[in-house]
Amino acid sequence: MSSRVQADIEDVAEWTEARFHRFVPQSADATFLNGTAGNVAKVLQAATYKRSAGPLYHAVSSSSTNGYADAAWSSQGWGFDLDTRSDNWMFQQLAGITGDTLNSTQAAAIWGANGNLYSNVGGATITMKGFTPTGAPYFMDIQSSIDWFEKRVQEDLLTYMIANRPAFTNSAIQDIGGVVKNRLEIGVTAGHFSPDFPRTVTVPDVADVSTADKQARTLTLSCSAVFAGKIHLLNLTLYVEF
Repeated sequence: MSSRVQADIEDVAEWTEARFHRFVPQSADATFLNGTAGNVAKVLQAATYKRSAGPLYHAVSSSSTNGYADAAWSSQGWGFDLDTRSDNWMFQQLAGITGDTLNSTQAAAIWGANGNLYSNVGGATITMKGFTPTGAPYFMDIQSSIDWFEKRVQEDLLTYMIANRPAFTNSAIQDIGGVVKNRLEIGVTAGHFSPDFPRTVTVPDVADVSTADKQARTLTLSCSAVFAGKIHLLNLTLYVEF
């Protein structure tokens, strides 16, 4: 969205949250930079949105290519093939975008409202930190992984149902659970879910399914996994001896 008007950003974020869409807003507002109460990031933070990014601060907000850091960041973050790898909105370097010079107080104000920035650290200009307005643990890559799994497992299950037209039997229920488990394992390979923790699918025994559910032909099952997540901060201790 080319508008940087706070009311417009709030409206689009609200619209996005209720739909299977995503949104990256951008702002150069001084209230955002200085952490003033009621700024755009704080409003989105209070609403606990997860389908938008926390606003991206960028001092140049129109006209030239450099004014569209939101578009550059979006093309990076949504340019990943989620079937083969998980994304990370931190550490992105944006072509054509000049990093902002910010002091620690300004950066803290932006991050404190779960906003994001593009600046130089240690000689590299990178995006930081990939927050949604809700903040940790809901980074942008986490929401992408949730969306990826939801869509892909729906496709997998529909394919199974069309091909097999399953009966309400324990054998079919176990097969359906296997379809879900397979997608969880693909999620591990693609980096969405951790290989270091078990992935589980819980299905009922047909004898425990209610008569109402059987009559409605509805099967309820659940699954679980642990996000792989990303490393953003390193704490290194050096010990020396003489």
